[in-house]
Amino acid sequence: EPFDFIKKNFNLAMMTREFENCLTKCMNLENSSIDVPSNTVELQISIDEYVSISVERIAYVETLKGQPHNICYHTIDGSQITVRDSISHALELLGEDFALSHRSVVVNRRCVVGIADGQLKLSNGELVTCAISKKNIFKNK
Repeated sequence: EPFDFIKKNFNLAMMTREFENCLTKCMNLENSSIDVPSNTVELQISIDEYVSISVERIAYVETLKGQPHNICYHTIDGSQITVRDSISHALELLGEDFALSHRSVVVNRRCVVGIADGQLKLSNGELVTCAISKKNIFKNK
C-alpha cells in the first residue's frame, strides 16, 4: 500500500525534498530508532507529519501576517516551511547563531552579508527587515 505521494513539480529541489521525506518515512517504518543529527531541527508541519532540516540551511524565520501563530522557515535554497509555532520558540530552538532582527523576524547571522536602509542582505540575495536598535547585533557578527 502507498504511504505517501511525490507531487510532480517543475522545481527539482522541491521534488527532491519530497522524495527524501518519503524515504525518511519508509526508513522510520522499518527502523523507528533513527538518530537525527544534533544540528537539525524537527518541524511539525501537520498533526502526524514532521520535517527535519539542518539548522545551517535556514536563512531566516518570519511570522506570517494575517495567519496568527504561524511562522515560515526560509532556507538558503529558497524553499519555505510553514509551521504553527511562535517566533520566540523558533529563536530558542535554533540556537546562538540566530538573532531577532525585528520583532517578527529571526535571522541566521552567518547568512548576513550586508546592512542598508533598515534591511539585512542575506547570502541567498533576499532582504529582510532589521530594526534600528538591532543593527549592532549584525554588524559584529
